Amino acid sequence: MKVLLLGVSFADSVRTASWVKEGVLDGRLSQIDGRDLVRCLMLEEKCGADVYTVSLEGAAAYRLERHFSGDFNHRNFVRDVKNWFGFCRFEQIILDYFWMPPGTWERRHWKRAFFQKTLVGFATDSLLVDVSEDGGRCGVIYLPFSFHCFKEVAIAYDNLRQFYSIDFVRRGDLREHLLWFATQFINGSDMQRVFGKRIDQEEEYCTFKLSRMREMLSADDSISIEDLRKIAFELERFQDIRFIALHRL
Repeated sequence: MKVLLLGVSFADSVRTASWVKEGVLDGRLSQIDGRDLVRCLMLEEKCGADVYTVSLEGAAAYRLERHFSGDFNHRNFVRDVKNWFGFCRFEQIILDYFWMPPGTWERRHWKRAFFQKTLVGFATDSLLVDVSEDGGRCGVIYLPFSFHCFKEVAIAYDNLRQFYSIDFVRRGDLREHLLWFATQFINGSDMQRVFGKRIDQEEEYCTFKLSRMREMLSADDSISIEDLRKIAFELERFQDIRFIALHRL
């Protein structure tokens, strides 16, 4: 099983979770690199997955065969990822949810081209498997259920639905999201004290209030607040949704 993580960096010198913890505490690893690395290690250990990562980071010593430094929004991104990793096909592609500061961060890092072009490219350029190793569903892309992702998927819906069925992952079903599942094996105290984040970051970044939708839409006139509200009100157990799942058709 191969999993591609977007917005995560797979550092070199892979050891154990305890080695990563010690590395952060004594300054050999930054909190960010340590946090990413320990989650990658847990994903490989607990899920039997081969982990590949992509981010804009390029300063540290990353595993060249497992990490690609690139911009998700670039028109050649999918082609470059495919070439870099030797035409791998992934069962899950996951947009990380652990660091999504409020304000304009999402709009600057996850531009419309990512939703309109890159997500489609994952399907048309065959980066997602046709059938999983256990004979189950085709490959799936997981996006945080933030207002930005919700809005952009709604805007790109007519294009995306040609290649994906669009589902929503709620509390109680989060285990299917392998990065979330693997993260739960990390000691919660270590995650906050050593790696600088609470373990349940999905509660911080992967939910939003219906009452704030007009405010968050801001000056974007690509879709109306009425259309967004109609979609949101039709979603069952809206308050329990944490991720958007794009299952390849």
